[in-house]
Amino acid sequence: MSSIRKIDEENYILKYFSKELPDFPKAKLLKTESPDFVICLNSRNKIGIELTKLTNKIPDKNKYGNKIVRSYENKILVKAKQTYESNFKHKFYLAVYFSNSFIINNNQIDLFANVLVQIVYQNTKECNFSSYFSLKIENTDLPKQIEWIRIIHHPEVETSIWKNRPEYLDCEFSKENIQHTIKLKNDKIALYQKKKINTFWLIIIIDYFSNNFSYNIHNKINNWSFDSKFHKVFLFELFCRKIFNLNI
Repeated sequence: MSSIRKIDEENYILKYFSKELPDFPKAKLLKTESPDFVICLNSRNKIGIELTKLTNKIPDKNKYGNKIVRSYENKILVKAKQTYESNFKHKFYLAVYFSNSFIINNNQIDLFANVLVQIVYQNTKECNFSSYFSLKIENTDLPKQIEWIRIIHHPEVETSIWKNRPEYLDCEFSKENIQHTIKLKNDKIALYQKKKINTFWLIIIIDYFSNNFSYNIHNKINNWSFDSKFHKVFLFELFCRKIFNLNI
């Protein structure tokens, strides 16, 4: 069962995706449990959209460092979001990329949360919140504890989400993992068909292209093909707003 936060996040992601995909259908959009969304082109033509994150075929038991430090980082984000929203009305999707060497204790959470609020405020106060925008705050303008911050705003979204780095960076980018992620969702097609949905899309959310990988991911994606029961499978680089239509 989706939590309220997950539903909010899915709404965010699809709005951003639809903004970046030029031929995204302009039709009635429904939020459903399974699939995540349905586009109703007409009574006989519906597109089911499933969102997922890239998943490791072989789970990494040591992903993203110390769990205690990660819990402190999440507490900072919760406190910072509460503080910001008690003072400012603006809503956005924010991801904080804490340094892997970040060291903090429980007594410093409120202090660092206030620092984060000021960083966000100073970097967005001149932004036009009546339109869509995306920005990256670089390390040179941040305390050493933060590598960078990404902020996306969509004027039609009414709930803020502040997230920690590992949400989209805890999986190796590989053909094997993409195929594994598709395979995990393929079995749902039979369920969708019972709902009289005739076209199916899968959107796999990642955050790799922003991290200056040493190899050419574009060429790799173009040369790969995948087995899928979905009619279309997309990779969506959320924070750099890149969409790739995979070969299936």
